[in-house]
Amino acid sequence: MRPSILDPLFGRAAALPGIGPKTAKHFDRLLARPGKETRLVDVLFHLPINLVDRSLRPAIAEAPTDRVVVLKVRVTEHRKPQGRYAKAPFKVHVEDDTGDAELVFFLSNADWIERSLP
Repeated sequence: MRPSILDPLFGRAAALPGIGPKTAKHFDRLLARPGKETRLVDVLFHLPINLVDRSLRPAIAEAPTDRVVVLKVRVTEHRKPQGRYAKAPFKVHVEDDTGDAELVFFLSNADWIERSLP
């Protein structure tokens, strides 16, 4: 028998602020035992399995190719696929003071790219 002070840990995770019905279904599928609802203790003991370190912020010319980096760049050109090449990748040319690069988006939403990268 567990002490009554621990009872809130075994309550439904869906009762937490910010977890609505849609999010609760995702938690249930990810963390709960089959046929059960996710408990708060299930959320607390769900440990991360990976980490993406985004602290490296070099210039384009100094960026390593084998790590995730964050670049501060200027968008210079959008290269939207045209005509019969409409399914080709959408390309965005970017640059900073040290060099330039090309961002390539496959199966992309052109409107979203143009809004996100003006």
